[in-house]
Amino acid sequence: MGKKRRQKLFRRILIYSLLILGGLTMLGVPQASSRAGGGAYVITLDDDTINPVTAEYITHSIGEAEEDGAQILVIKLDTPGGLLSSTRMIVKRMLTARVPIAVYIGPSGSRAGSAGVFITYASHVAAMAPSTNIGAAHPVQIGGGDGPSKRGTDWGELKEMLEEIRDSQREAERDRHPDGVQKIKESDSKGGDKQTAAGDADAQPAGLDKENASEDASPADADKTSTDTDDADGADEQRHDTLTADADPMSSKLLNDTVAFIKAIAKERGRNVEWAIDSVAKSDSITNDEALEKNVVEYVASDVSDLLRQIDGHTVRVDGRDVVLQTAGIRIVDIPMDARQSFLNILANPNIAYFLMILGFYGLLFEITHPGIGVPGVLGAIFLILAFYGLQTLPTNYAGVALIIMGLVLFIAEAYTPTFGLLTLGGAVCLVLGSVLLFDSADPVMRVDKKLIGSLALATAGTSVLLLTYLLRGRRNPPMGGYDRLIGQKGEVKKEIRAQAEGGRVFVSGELWNAVADQDIAVGEKVIVDSVQEGMTLKVRKIV
Repeated sequence: MGKKRRQKLFRRILIYSLLILGGLTMLGVPQASSRAGGGAYVITLDDDTINPVTAEYITHSIGEAEEDGAQILVIKLDTPGGLLSSTRMIVKRMLTARVPIAVYIGPSGSRAGSAGVFITYASHVAAMAPSTNIGAAHPVQIGGGDGPSKRGTDWGELKEMLEEIRDSQREAERDRHPDGVQKIKESDSKGGDKQTAAGDADAQPAGLDKENASEDASPADADKTSTDTDDADGADEQRHDTLTADADPMSSKLLNDTVAFIKAIAKERGRNVEWAIDSVAKSDSITNDEALEKNVVEYVASDVSDLLRQIDGHTVRVDGRDVVLQTAGIRIVDIPMDARQSFLNILANPNIAYFLMILGFYGLLFEITHPGIGVPGVLGAIFLILAFYGLQTLPTNYAGVALIIMGLVLFIAEAYTPTFGLLTLGGAVCLVLGSVLLFDSADPVMRVDKKLIGSLALATAGTSVLLLTYLLRGRRNPPMGGYDRLIGQKGEVKKEIRAQAEGGRVFVSGELWNAVADQDIAVGEKVIVDSVQEGMTLKVRKIV
């Protein structure tokens, strides 16, 4: 590559880099808000995972709603789950918010899985659209088993916690009915417990009259249901006994911490504690109708406008004071992600981060095996930088990164020290293993899709096999350089050849050569080269 050409290429790379840097800088420039306070602010998570970017989006929107004096902030939620650390950040901000927050799981077909359960429980008002579901907040770690004895201890502690909650509920009912009346029927078919624990009645949000029905029940009604209650209690006991040592292994510390986390949120907002624990311990998931019956949510609404109409007049406790919501006919203001957050949220997707990293490695591999400063090396470096941002926002297992890098090294080594595919095979194995181990998360949505891993592995293996096939085929072909390439070539006699005498000449492979033979060969006869002798003389024989 000439000097002028290199200088021209460097200038182009510099210009492109400055343009990219300027574009990324513009993404972070905050735009002036044209929203006025007093409306219902709505933010939307449409099939987005809970990660540091979405956590920033939610917490920033809460602060903006507080500053603008919004009547309420509605989080329109559809999420398969996400990181527990980001979930804690969101929940902490929601519990200390100075503006009422409603979580609406919608539209129809949406779900609040895993981290979505915690966010829903932390809201002042929770609602779901028809044909939606919530649950499956299981915190199991990958490969986190400690053996049967340890596993049994973990589940035993959880069972004791559930028993403690139910005992507190029974004591609360006895205190309300000192004449010996049995407590009101509590079963899953009727929506589960409406009370969280003894002394939690004062924490129930205003406007939920259905939760006070048990206090107004007559003794006759209680006597009528006492027999069924005993049966339901027995079934309830059996249901909790399913938490045995044969269940899936989980870390005791993570389990207890997560259970305590969801339990504290449920008590703070006056929602069903027992189901919250079941969603963590047993990945329990329920529909919108079941969630309404079990006091997991307060409303079922067809859309945000319907929700605002239904909650008008609802009283919630915000920042230590009771607030009556006035949302009928209120103006709805959407708060979308800004350009920077949207871009970074894409990078926080495990599949996107993984794909960019692989492309970056391939770009560098091509640049190394084909020396010269060009587009593959520059693009590979850019892809790697973007991928590393995504990796630092995700639960990355750096053993997986090391295996992928090892695979890249083996691919490069194969290019310089051909081993007929052995190093390429080892590199492909490292690539697959590293891809599987790359993200250490219990939630499948925070791991790389196996189909993507398989596709890239097959593409790599297919390319390697193709190159190896061409290599072996080339080794079987006759040499294309040196004198050996002339052996077997056909030509024509241009000067008569006398037997065992020099002086003959033949035209072979586009050139004139001195030739000898064991017989006389006339001009114009066709010959074939048998060997190459000293002095660049060809020994030929007549083609019969």
